[in-house]
Formats: sequence, structure tokens, C-alpha cells
Amino acid sequence: MEIIEEKLFCYLDEKKEYNNNLALELKNDNRKDEASKYYAKASIYDIFKAIWNYTKNNAKDNLEDVFINKTNNITDNWRRSLENAKNNNDFRLIMIEEKKLEAVDEVITYFESLIKEC
Repeated sequence: MEIIEEKLFCYLDEKKEYNNNLALELKNDNRKDEASKYYAKASIYDIFKAIWNYTKNNAKDNLEDVFINKTNNITDNWRRSLENAKNNNDFRLIMIEEKKLEAVDEVITYFESLIKEC
């Protein structure tokens, strides 16, 4: 599990840095609305670290499944928020929620590939 954690955290740090840098470029180009969605996406990677640490400290069996389930429980709120934003035509919030969920999908896909690899 240590190898998985090390690779996962490295991945999360790289993705966070990339999205923060992209957001800063957009902000400096006076594209603040676009920048905000990448700042939101960057923040998701720290949430995954917290989910991992919580899972590692509290899961008794099958750490991988508990991690995925905990992630799904947390992201269900973001999915509801996206639906509400769509219903209210809140395009700014739609962009942000979609970016957050995009990060979730990327991390889960990466995590599942780590599990198969290790």
C-alpha cells in the first residue's frame, strides 16, 4: 500500500500544481471565470489526500473499495450541485462543478490503474 500511496500522492501533487499554474495564467490574462474553474479543480486533489488518509486510518478491510466508496459519497454532493446549477442556468457554477467532477474521474481512473499495476 505504501507504493500506491506514494504514487497517488505524487500524481495528486502534479495535477494540483498543473491546474494552479493554468489558473494563474488565465487569471493573468484577465480570464477570471475560466481561472476559477481550474482553481476549484486544483483544490480537489488535496481532498483526495484527505480521503486517502481517512480511509487508511479507518478502513479495516479492502482499502481500495473503501477509498472508492468514500470518494463516491463525497462527490455525490458535487453531482447534485451540478444538477441544480443546470436547472438554474448558473453557467459559472456549471463550469466549476464539471471541472471538479472531471478531476474526480481522472483520479479514480488513475487509482484503479495503480491497483491493477501493483
